[in-house]
Amino acid sequence: MSSRNKKIFSSRGLWFIVAGFFVFTLAIVAFANFYPVPSGLSTVSAIKDAAVPSQNSLLQFTSQGTVIGFQNTGIIVASPTHMLRVDFVNSNSVAPESAGGGSAAPESLMTLPNSEKAAPLTKVTYRNVWNGIDITYEASKDSLMKSTYFVNLKESDKSISSNNIILKYNRPLSLDKNKNLVIKYDLGTITESAPLAWQIINDKKVPVPISFLIKSQYEVGFTLGKYTPNIPIIIDPIYKRVF
Repeated sequence: MSSRNKKIFSSRGLWFIVAGFFVFTLAIVAFANFYPVPSGLSTVSAIKDAAVPSQNSLLQFTSQGTVIGFQNTGIIVASPTHMLRVDFVNSNSVAPESAGGGSAAPESLMTLPNSEKAAPLTKVTYRNVWNGIDITYEASKDSLMKSTYFVNLKESDKSISSNNIILKYNRPLSLDKNKNLVIKYDLGTITESAPLAWQIINDKKVPVPISFLIKSQYEVGFTLGKYTPNIPIIIDPIYKRVF
C-alpha cells in the first residue's frame, strides 16, 4: 500500500472512531432520558445514598421486598423505587452484630440483585452506639422492621441520656396527627410509629411519656416526660412501609 493510501486509511479510521464514540454517547443520553431514575431519587442522590464508605462493611438482609443494610454509623433501606438512609449523629462507630445470616460486602452498593444473597432479617444489634445506648433492629410480622433503643441510665455516668439519640435522614421529615414520624417520597411514605417507652421497676413495666422531637428538616430525636433516674429506659418505634 502506498504512503498516500496509508494516510487516507489512517484518517478514515480515526474518523470512524470519533464518529462511533459520538453515536455511543448519544445512545447513552437517549437511554437515560427514556429510562429515568425512579421518582423520589435523582441520579446524583441515588448514587450518593447507595455508596458505602470503604471503612464501613455493609451487613445486608431482606424484609418485605426491600434490602436493609447495616453499617457502623447508620442503616440503609432500598426498594426498587426508594432509598432511605438513616445516620446516627455524633455516634460511636460500632460494627453491627447479627443474630444469624446476612451478607457483608465492603464498598457495596445497595441493589436488589444483592438480595438474592442476603438472608431474611432476624435481629441486628448495635452496642454502645452512643454512650450507654444500644439499638436492636428485628424482623416484625406486620411492619418493615422494629427498632428498640436501650438507654442504660446509671448514677455513676451522668453523660448517658436519651437526648444523645439524634437520627439524620436523607428525606424530609414531619409528624402526622398521631405523632408518627413520616418520611416523604413522591410516590409514598415510610412511617415510624409514635414511640413507646417504659422502665422495669420491681418487675413491673412502667410507662414513660415520650414523643419524637423534630430537630431540623432531616433530623429527629426523642423527648421524654417524667421517669425514674438510674433505671434503664426502653424506647420502641416501628418502621412501617406505606408506598
